[in-house]
Amino acid sequence: MQYNTTIKKNIIKTLSWPYSPIEHLSQCLNTTTNPIMKHSREVWAKIHKMHKLSHCRQPYSSLWYNSAICVGKSPIYWKKWHLNGLCTVTDLFEQGVFLSYNNLVQKYNLKGKDHFWKYLQIRNCVSTIIKLTDGNHILDFLKLPHPQQKASIFYRTANHVFSNDCINLKTIWEKDIGTVIGDEEWKIILSNTGKFVREARGQLTQYKIIHRFYLTPLRLNRMGLTNNNVCWKCQKDRGTFIHCIWECPLIQPLWLQTLNILSKWLGITIPLSPRLCLLGDREQLPNITNVEFAVIMVGVSVTARVILKNWKAPKTPELKEWVNIMTKTASYERLLNKLHNKTTAGVTVGFPVWEDFWSYVTLSFRVTQ
Repeated sequence: MQYNTTIKKNIIKTLSWPYSPIEHLSQCLNTTTNPIMKHSREVWAKIHKMHKLSHCRQPYSSLWYNSAICVGKSPIYWKKWHLNGLCTVTDLFEQGVFLSYNNLVQKYNLKGKDHFWKYLQIRNCVSTIIKLTDGNHILDFLKLPHPQQKASIFYRTANHVFSNDCINLKTIWEKDIGTVIGDEEWKIILSNTGKFVREARGQLTQYKIIHRFYLTPLRLNRMGLTNNNVCWKCQKDRGTFIHCIWECPLIQPLWLQTLNILSKWLGITIPLSPRLCLLGDREQLPNITNVEFAVIMVGVSVTARVILKNWKAPKTPELKEWVNIMTKTASYERLLNKLHNKTTAGVTVGFPVWEDFWSYVTLSFRVTQ
């Protein structure tokens, strides 16, 4: 795995050369045709926007071809400065103070007489638009010393930001499921999204359900794309999101069957609750372990995936499909637990549970027939 990570890093460095990958993300060059780098730029800009920041006005932003650093209304590139080590905004500062001309020339070995005017131009531009202040979570993330689990740390940081902008979403969910969700409870729900599911599809499914990304008959009708707003399955009720994912009489049997399988294996009664199954609210089952809750979250996320896979089909999704996907997902979760979880007395924490559950779920469909 370390070998694969090294290969990926080398590929990215090659694609962004002669700049570092971080520098490349803040540049406005239109010559980039590689889809990986183009997509990375888009994501980088969106992440900063979510944090209410500009990706072009940070200490780690590139000095060159940066749309925020212009002379005569055009981005700049001074080859000699770049080759001598001036690459990012932070290179112009020392302990938070803009370098004097003499210190800059000496530090970067800039020879010749044409640098003074450039110095005045870039100092005026950078000092005006860029402030080296605290509170940049992305900068804190980039300063982390260890590469392990940096993605998880980043997602937790992002969730903290998102939680402040999702009040309207909370109100919609409260109306749909007929309950009041406290502000702290809502923050916990958002921060736990994807936390107990390691498999990427399951994490994405949880995130998209909570943020209601899926198109419904009602939504399409309001957009003027369809002539009616009736549920695709039951052909009776309005096709709201909560109806299509939870309330429809052709959907409920699958939720009941899958929760019954999970309840039997865990030896507990799992409530048929949208707050638990759709939002992942752990308060519905406060006395279970993290590993047991992870099994439940994987199970309900697979149930949701089966429903979404048959989103428009006018029939009840089959339990057999849930078992097939669940078997693969449980196998994947079992492998990840074995690779990444901590060990106690030489035994991988969580692995025995997933090992047992994987064996159980492979037989569950036969048992339920």
